[in-house]
Amino acid sequence: MMEGAYEEAGSLFQRAIDASPRYYPKAVANLGQAKTMSAVAKR
Repeated sequence: MMEGAYEEAGSLFQRAIDASPRYYPKAVANLGQAKTMSAVAKR
């Protein structure tokens, strides 16, 4: 995500969410941020 690969980052955050509830809160927050940044970058 820090390199601007928002789509890839979103996919990885989703994998973390699916893999373990332990990662869920932070991964959900990061997924939301990646989606927002991706939408802004597409403008």
